[in-house]
Amino acid sequence: MTNDGAFFAFESVLYAPPGVDLAILKFAAHDAHWLKLGRSDTAAEGQRVLVIGNPNGLQGTVSDGLIAAFRKDRSLIQITAPISPGSSGSPVLDETGQVIGVATLMEVDGQNLNFAIPVESVKDAIASAIAQQGEGGVGKQQPAPSPREPVSLSPRAGGSELNEFVREFVTAGNYDEPSVELGFYGESVDYFDDGRVGKAFIAEDIKKYNSRWPARSYSVQGDPTVTVDSARDMAKAVVVLHFSVQNNRKSIRGSCQNTILIRDVSTNPKVVSVVSKMLTRTEEATRQ
Repeated sequence: MTNDGAFFAFESVLYAPPGVDLAILKFAAHDAHWLKLGRSDTAAEGQRVLVIGNPNGLQGTVSDGLIAAFRKDRSLIQITAPISPGSSGSPVLDETGQVIGVATLMEVDGQNLNFAIPVESVKDAIASAIAQQGEGGVGKQQPAPSPREPVSLSPRAGGSELNEFVREFVTAGNYDEPSVELGFYGESVDYFDDGRVGKAFIAEDIKKYNSRWPARSYSVQGDPTVTVDSARDMAKAVVVLHFSVQNNRKSIRGSCQNTILIRDVSTNPKVVSVVSKMLTRTEEATRQ
């Protein structure tokens, strides 16, 4: 999803090089801007870098820092620019705006110890993907990402696609990254029992909820009932879901019925209202 709210549909994993925390992904995109790949082999310690990422779901955040060191024969670039959770995969840019690395990890026990994969690894992976394409290999799906990683954030309107949008929205709470769920909402939402709120409120609410309930599971029961109002380009979906949430003190499970309003269903679906009705609920202490 771009900063202006445009969605690009995920199609496949083109190539995932062994031994490198990297994947080349294919999206259906038109008229999209892109970054130029530079070089890290000519970069030096002390050089200024910029990182564009989504730390804690805050989309499009720009942070700066320095190259602190090169590690493991320059296979890792240590940088001081923050890469909080949510920024993994973000581009690391030099002062000319060219990509010299990809943010990959941070040392949680240290202070401002962040690391990036050099851009040469990206170039090698792209070359391997192109070689696969020449051999007829591209198009074969790589192993699916883990259940905690978003697979698709680009629902399309109409028929089964709109049903799938509803399913993906309901189960977005399964992901650790709050921006997955946040990406489905419009700018102004009639949000459960909180009335009409903005995305900043929703982002903070999701973050607090996920912190309170670190173990969560949501699944859809049956098919959503979707009614489309073509004249207004809106849809209403009624869906029954099963849920289970748990922390170190207690666990709660049950089912509820959500009524969801979606606007711009023919172009760029966004959730603008969610009302939930509890159907069943049980609570018990967490076993230690």
